[in-house]
Amino acid sequence: MGNSTINTRPSNIRSFGIVAAMLLADGGAWAQQSDPSDTAAVESEVATQTRPAVLYVETPLLLQPDAESQLALPFQPSNPEDDPEFDTRVASIDQYNIAVLELESDSGAWGIGLTEQLGSLADLQQQQGDHLEAINSFERAIHLSRINSGLYTVEQIPLLEGLIGSYAAVGDWEKTDLFYNYLFYVQQKAYGLDDPRMISELDRLGRWNIQAFHIGYGDALGVRLAAAQMLFLTGARMVIKHFGKNDERFVDFLLSIANSAYLVSLNPDLAVEASQPRYMDDLERLRSSLNQQGGSRPRGFNAGKDALTEIATYYSTAPDSTYEFAEAVTNLGDWHLMFRYRQAAATNYQEAWDLLSQQENGAELIQQLFGQVKSLPTFASEIGELVARNAALNDGAELNFDSADFAFDVTENGMVRDIRLLSEETDANRSQLLQVRRVLRDSFFRPVLKDGKRVRSDNLQFRFRYWY
Repeated sequence: MGNSTINTRPSNIRSFGIVAAMLLADGGAWAQQSDPSDTAAVESEVATQTRPAVLYVETPLLLQPDAESQLALPFQPSNPEDDPEFDTRVASIDQYNIAVLELESDSGAWGIGLTEQLGSLADLQQQQGDHLEAINSFERAIHLSRINSGLYTVEQIPLLEGLIGSYAAVGDWEKTDLFYNYLFYVQQKAYGLDDPRMISELDRLGRWNIQAFHIGYGDALGVRLAAAQMLFLTGARMVIKHFGKNDERFVDFLLSIANSAYLVSLNPDLAVEASQPRYMDDLERLRSSLNQQGGSRPRGFNAGKDALTEIATYYSTAPDSTYEFAEAVTNLGDWHLMFRYRQAAATNYQEAWDLLSQQENGAELIQQLFGQVKSLPTFASEIGELVARNAALNDGAELNFDSADFAFDVTENGMVRDIRLLSEETDANRSQLLQVRRVLRDSFFRPVLKDGKRVRSDNLQFRFRYWY
């Protein structure tokens, strides 16, 4: 199998950002300094590895004799110089630089018009892929906005969004985290938490915390999950309050809650970590700012079950949504199956089968949902995984990807048995293939259903792409 590399940037700092954002909003330093000992520890750990560890295994592709069996092209950074507008933007950047100099000459370094000019300049620099220059321009524009217009004005919002994009592009997770939280804080001050405009921001900050979890950014990854879950729960509550449960964003938040609950269930030690006194103050402060009821510790199985049940209820009353209802019930069955509540899973699967069998094109819909095994959970968002692929291990590191084919059986209970490697094993890939095999061994698949009953599937062949 072929392989490729993607350049990455380091992430040395491990911290939770809500307190730093509040310090920033009150006029504190732009960022905390890194701890050199963290860098040394990471470098030491990397140096002692004989083979790179597998960081992420993608959802596998089922290989079928009569179908195309090529994996989609992996994420690759685009080259701004390939953009036909590249030269035009270069000229525009020169013009904006001249305009900035003229404004500084006429109005001084704090001139009001500079904010708009610097923001436009930063946008162009970002489009060119010149993120370091864009960061300088965005930060100066934000600083001028704070001086001329006030600390919490909405004028800052697009500038902060651009700044976050450039910090993420260069892999500076410390600053990305800091400004995600600062952006949320500014909007909360400008709008108030109960404003419906905060719904999208609750979603954005929640998703960033899931991304940070996938990247592995932060000392306390359980805190990331706890924060994300609180933000998603608050977003769902806000949608209900302003638009009712029939709003589609309600389902989106429920899926995010289920995804966070799945991650909590996979990492119970991290959930316990979030209860440590040194992290509780941050989480309680966030919970209080969100007016969130209950505790701040992240929930696992029951939170996911409740969210998926609510989604099924949503589609049960929605017009022309029989397939969506059946799919939601099936997702609930998947949830039960992964946690070995097999009778509950069987009941859910049978209910979904019965729903579809009553439709005019029932056979086609049943084939779509139950005709082949599917890697679980199908509902879990892969948010953050593209970013996770680019997470750096140390300065100058490159992240590699490769793929391998495996054959195995899936039992009627969704468990993997009799794994066989079909690809060539070499000294260079042996350790990676062993790690992929371990991931596969612990995976669950939705079994095929025949006449509404789960059946075993033997000698399935899947292709797995893995990153290391």
